[in-house]
Amino acid sequence: MKPIRLHLKNFGPFLDETIDFSNIQSNQLFLISGKTGSGKTMIFDGMVYALYGRASTEKREVKHLRSHFAQPKEPLTVTFEFEINGGRYKVVREASFLKPGNKNETKPKLEVYHLNGDVFELVESTIQAGDQFILNLLKLKQDQFRQLFILPQGEFKSFLVSNSTDKQAILRTLFNTQLYDILKNELVDKTKNMKNEINQIYTKIQSSWDEMYTLDDAELVAEKQLKSEQYELILDALPMFQRIGQQQVDETAVEKSKSEAAMKKINEAVAREESRQQLKQQKADLEHKLNQLNEQQPRITELEKKLKLITESQVAIKTYQNKLEYEKTLNSKKSKQSTLTSEFDALKELETQDATLLEKHLAQQERIAQQSQFIQNTRHYFQQVEQLKQKQQRDQQINAQHQQLVEEMDKAKNELQQISEVDIEKKPDYEKKSQLQNMQMRLTEQHTSLIESEKRMQLKLKHEESLQQLNKQYENLTHKIEAQRAQLHTISSQDQHLLDHEKAVVTLRTVLQVDEPCPVCGQHVSHVDHGPEIEAIKSLQSENAKIEIQIRELTEQKIHCEADITHTKERINEIGDVQFDKNLLNENEAQLLNVKNDIEAVDRENKRIEALQQQVERINKVLDENMSQKQLLEKEQQHIQEQLGSFQQITGYDDIVKFQKAFEQIDAEVQDFEAQKVALTQQLENTQNKVKNHHYDLRLIAQQIDDVTIQLNRLDEELKTAMKQLDIADETTLMTISNESENKSDYASEVEQFHHEIQALQFKLQDVTTQILTIEPHDIDILKKEQQETQLQYESVQKQLNEFAFQVDQNKKTIQRIEREIAHLKQTLSAQIELFQLAEILNGKNEHNLTLENYVLMHFLEQILVKANQRLLSMTGQRYELIRNEKKGRGFSGLEIEVFDYYSNQSRHITSLSGGETFQASLALALGLCEVVQNEQGGIALDAMFIDEGFGTLDQETLETALDTLIQLQSSGRLVGIISHVTELKNRIPVILDVVSKNYQSTTLLRYNE
Repeated sequence: MKPIRLHLKNFGPFLDETIDFSNIQSNQLFLISGKTGSGKTMIFDGMVYALYGRASTEKREVKHLRSHFAQPKEPLTVTFEFEINGGRYKVVREASFLKPGNKNETKPKLEVYHLNGDVFELVESTIQAGDQFILNLLKLKQDQFRQLFILPQGEFKSFLVSNSTDKQAILRTLFNTQLYDILKNELVDKTKNMKNEINQIYTKIQSSWDEMYTLDDAELVAEKQLKSEQYELILDALPMFQRIGQQQVDETAVEKSKSEAAMKKINEAVAREESRQQLKQQKADLEHKLNQLNEQQPRITELEKKLKLITESQVAIKTYQNKLEYEKTLNSKKSKQSTLTSEFDALKELETQDATLLEKHLAQQERIAQQSQFIQNTRHYFQQVEQLKQKQQRDQQINAQHQQLVEEMDKAKNELQQISEVDIEKKPDYEKKSQLQNMQMRLTEQHTSLIESEKRMQLKLKHEESLQQLNKQYENLTHKIEAQRAQLHTISSQDQHLLDHEKAVVTLRTVLQVDEPCPVCGQHVSHVDHGPEIEAIKSLQSENAKIEIQIRELTEQKIHCEADITHTKERINEIGDVQFDKNLLNENEAQLLNVKNDIEAVDRENKRIEALQQQVERINKVLDENMSQKQLLEKEQQHIQEQLGSFQQITGYDDIVKFQKAFEQIDAEVQDFEAQKVALTQQLENTQNKVKNHHYDLRLIAQQIDDVTIQLNRLDEELKTAMKQLDIADETTLMTISNESENKSDYASEVEQFHHEIQALQFKLQDVTTQILTIEPHDIDILKKEQQETQLQYESVQKQLNEFAFQVDQNKKTIQRIEREIAHLKQTLSAQIELFQLAEILNGKNEHNLTLENYVLMHFLEQILVKANQRLLSMTGQRYELIRNEKKGRGFSGLEIEVFDYYSNQSRHITSLSGGETFQASLALALGLCEVVQNEQGGIALDAMFIDEGFGTLDQETLETALDTLIQLQSSGRLVGIISHVTELKNRIPVILDVVSKNYQSTTLLRYNE
């Protein structure tokens, strides 16, 4: 990401400022320079706020970024243009603020644009979507961006001196290593679950094994004593359960077949004898029924005679029945004719009454027409009656509001006259306040410098005192070493040679004898010289070894002391000459107090004038607003009075409520008249229709009576002729025969059933007698007893077979379940060992006591240190190198950084570095961190870096080295910006962005060194 243009509006000291980074070449190093408090760091804040909505440092809050001198109604706005991955983008972010007179703050805004050709096109216009778009584009969160793009003042050495826990948080954010910790936790949880799963499998195996049936077999009962942990033995025993179970089922099935055959034989014998007994009883029953039927013969003869008479009289009966029906119909018609005549007379009278009522009602027609016209003319006023009431009330309210406005305007004019003309013309003196603030700033800088000089003086005195003690300690160690060396015993080369060949010398001395040849050289031995004792030489050598150990210890202490002396001298040289005058400090503090009092006085006067100006502005605003409101009320009142006048003219009513009641009453009266008219008309029409219908019904019923009378006379003649032929004396006798004819079908059925039953009983009696003769008789009690014994034996065998078959079938299913569970157990056991080992290793149970995530973080830290040391060795003249503390621990240990000093050839704590050395190490580490992150996450493209402060702690030679490092960095095409007060940098760096502070506002100027 490379910055192109930054526009700051109402942002800190920048009221309306544009910084054009495109005027700086991509491979140039540039300096951001300006007085303290001018707003140099605010440039970084502007970039970070535009991209992430936050400041560049954690301690600075967004609400403090808005300028105190911004117009009350203007928002804080930052516009930032930048290039990334070949594309150009513009971000416009506006902060929320509280407008004067509002209770709630305005909503913040965010717009993201992409350059298409020569035109910026809007990509996102909401904060949530815009933030996500920027995050996807930069591929860096706000903390990552701050760590890599901007090294803020006072923060960029935190990574260097932080402990393992703090570094873990920073590295985890940059390299997204949380997934390794998640993987470790999931694996640990999985192993716990697997243990539970294995225990569950053992439980299932034991439960299934307990369900196995032994079929009362002693061998199987013994096998059932096995436990689920002996699953291999259980597997071996399963075939035995199947074999013995099937054998039991087969043997019981053979016994069942034998019992079944015997049972079938005895059942057949019992059935035959029971059948013979039933046939004998059936024969007796048939003979009894046949005798009962023969007793009914006289009644059957009588019924046959009645059936003959009924058949011959059917025509006469039919004629008689028709005659009775016509007589009934004639009586019904005459009764209906009488009823219709009475109803017709009543309807004629009702018709006359309805006509009279309608005529009387229509006499009011003219009066109702006038009322209807009134309703039609005033209906729209009735529909708007509520609005008219509101307007009438509003007219009264306007009169009250008009009077109130006049009183408020008079009050405001009196208040304005009480303010002095001189106070009205006065303006706040911000220039004087700015001058006093500049003076206060200069005095504060002077005070800070004096305090720093005092601290440096005290520190120098402390180091000089420490140097004297170290020099004394160094001289003391030198004297001790010389004294120890003086105590060393001198061992000649000959004695040393003896010690080296101690065993051979002792052996040779034991065999040498006077006047005998030497066994080594063969010469004649004239005498034997035993020489010095080897034990004495060895004692001297042992004393020398102890002394040399003490000399080495003293020498190491002397080297450490010498390194401390060198380090202390460097500290003293770094402090340099210090001049401090206590009187100057007191005088400075007195001047600061006076300036502070002057500023407070100016502030009080400015606030008084501002309050008066606000009061005058408020009064004028009240007058203007009230005058405008008064005119609006007058116009509104005129319009309302015109509408009310029109209402009075058309309706003839002054009172709206009275008009409303009159309208409702008249409207109801008109509607009632019309409804009653329709009802009366409909009632008359209905009565007239009923009269017509009854007249038609009377004519029809008279015709029907004449037709029925003719038919009745004809039937009477036919009936007399038929009765004469049948020799029936009167109609009463015929009626009796007619009544009997209703039972004709019952009589016929009874006769027919009698003859059928007689014939059927005779056939069945003959058949049963034949069957009885074919069956051999036996004693039924003996057969029943034998049948019962056979049945009990059969049921016992059947029950045993069912039990064995059920148990064998259940064993088969249980065996399949056991085999599946054991197979699952074996598979789980074969995989769990490696998984458990892996879980423990990733959880830190290994020779390095490192979790997986910490191991990965250590790998990244090693890469960062390699890159950082390439620059740190160059900057420190090959003296310092950053190394990782390899002390074993638990969790996130092993991320502390130490410094290895090649001068003393040993490592020491990072905080032992001086201020300048700490800056060098921090800069090298930050650059290395940035380079590794970009290499690891290839999608990140940072073509710029900004460094805030730190160069003031460097001496001239170290400053040159640091600048060379940054020049090498910017030679790779990266834009590097530095904030510093060091004068040397202004001469060395070709491009300078000056931040110029004037009163409460700052501006920027880009200039170039020739």
